[in-house]
Order: sequence, then C-alpha cells, then structure tokens
Amino acid sequence: MTKIKVTMLAASVLFLLGCDDVDINNSYIQKSLTASNGALYDQNTAFEGRAYMDYDLPSISPRLGYCFNGSLAVQVCAETSFDGRVGYDEDWVENYQALDLDNKTVRFKTFNEATNPEQDLIPLIINKAYSYSSDWESRLIDSAKRIESTIGQRIFQREILYVDIHVEDEFAVSRDDLYNGSYMTNDSKLSADGVATSYKQLIKENPHVAGGIIMSVGSNVVYKNCGDSKGSVSYAPKTNYIPSQVIDSEGYLSNEGFVWVNLGVVSGTCNNLNNVSNSIIDHELGHLIGLADHFEDYGHGAAWGDGAKAVLKALYNNPLGTPYDLIEKP
Repeated sequence: MTKIKVTMLAASVLFLLGCDDVDINNSYIQKSLTASNGALYDQNTAFEGRAYMDYDLPSISPRLGYCFNGSLAVQVCAETSFDGRVGYDEDWVENYQALDLDNKTVRFKTFNEATNPEQDLIPLIINKAYSYSSDWESRLIDSAKRIESTIGQRIFQREILYVDIHVEDEFAVSRDDLYNGSYMTNDSKLSADGVATSYKQLIKENPHVAGGIIMSVGSNVVYKNCGDSKGSVSYAPKTNYIPSQVIDSEGYLSNEGFVWVNLGVVSGTCNNLNNVSNSIIDHELGHLIGLADHFEDYGHGAAWGDGAKAVLKALYNNPLGTPYDLIEKP
C-alpha cells in the first residue's frame, strides 16, 4: 500500500485565558478544522525521501516516525518497496495527486469503515515507565473511551498494549534507539515483568502491530515554562520534537508508525504531574487523531471545551475527504 507522511504540532502549549462561550455552528466547525486538521499536511511538500517497507532497515524506515533524504529530514515520503533510491515514486505521486488532499479532511478509520477492526483501528499502547501507576492507566484508558464517546464510534483497538521504555536524558534518544532498544545500558529485550522495552520486541509479540499511540506519564519536558508543559505529542519520550504520521492510499491516517503522548514533567526543577487534568489528556490525544493545531476552545480559551468536542465529532462523522467548507455539524 502506498502511503505519505504528515507532520504535526510538536509541543502543546495551551493558552487558557478564558473566553465567552463558543457559538458552535457550521461556520465555527469549518473554520476550526481548516486551521487544525488542515495543518497536518501540505500538498506542495516535496515528494523526495528514502522509503523502505522493511523494519530491518530502521534508520531510514518511515514507519519509525520520519522520512530521510540524504542529510535532511523531509515531511513526506512514499512507503513503498522500491529500493531506497532518493527521488520520485511515480505511482505514489500519481495516487497522492489523485487524492487531492488540499483543504479536505483526513482522519483515522472508524469501526464502521474498518475491514478488520482489531487490525485497522489504532493500537493504544501504555508506557509502564516513569510515573506509571494503575490509577494513571485507568485515566489513560478512560480518555480513549471519552474520545470514542464524543465521536460516537470506536477508533481504537480493544486490546491495550504495553511497553516499558525509560529514556533518562532529554532530547537524547533516536527513533532507531527506540526500535532496537539500544537506548538501554543492557541488552534486555523485556522488563522485569515481561513488558517489551523496544518497538522491535513489541512488534515481534504482536505481529498485527506496526505502530500506535504510546501514552506515557511523567515523560514530558519543559517547554518555555513549567506551567505550560503539562502535555505534548512527540516521536519519543523526553522530547517535544515533531512526530510524523502516515496517510495511506485511501487518504486515511494509518496506524503504522509510533507516536507519543507525554504527560507531565517530573524533574528537580518542575513537577506538574498533579496538574495534568483529564482535559489535558484528551487534548493531547486529540492532536494525534486529526486536530493538529489549536483553535478557539481547543488550546485557546479551554484545553478541551465543548467546541473542541464538536469539531472532533464533525471530523469523524463527515465522510473522509470532505472539503472543509462543506463540513456540517452532526
């Protein structure tokens, strides 16, 4: 299957200044999706990029969260089996142009659109490291349930998966390290309680998985100031660098490639874990399911207001590829 890469907001800095109630109508929803969902991709982004299907070549596999062209990271590349030449993949370019994604919605499949829900929907993965606890696990799962309740359909696989990935230093881990487990000081593939410590092991144990959303507590970093650093999305823990996602040949967001929700900072200079509300959790998860950028009632005025919920519901209850100016409130 031919796929393209998209990038999204790296760190989620919320401006909760308070505002009047949002008038949730078609105009508000259309404007918000244009700003937020429209920020996922750029139709004019370069097509060049090395592209491999094989996880045995993780340093240049787009499934690990980035595309690479020589010495430069690029936003978009084709995920095909062609032999790694840097350049255009004609079939992919033709299909991408035919999709005509500009100013149209892109999102994950819902249960009703999936051929095999337990393979096609989004894997939800919980990181049993940093400040993980059973209470936090319940909160993370409840967040996914609230998202699905808002949408009115399932978008997540039912089986919860786990990793135990603990990177000590900030901004120090590569995607290859996370795939191979080479960030560790020993070569153990599993944690003490048998949880995978690398993507490679997780995939080995779950052959239907090629990516997913990893939710991690206590693994965020300070961005500007402690108070504004309660959550972010990234390609790894202990970073706020931009993650990437894949758009498949139908125009859906693919569940291939690993992306992270990092919640709360726990360090000697900042500990804001107790200030991570359910709204913050839902907000960050929203970034990875189609709401790439902030808008009124989503990061501006509220973390996860009624307006944000209405916009997400509209995204998933209008057909894929609906022009933003034709979106209707469900």
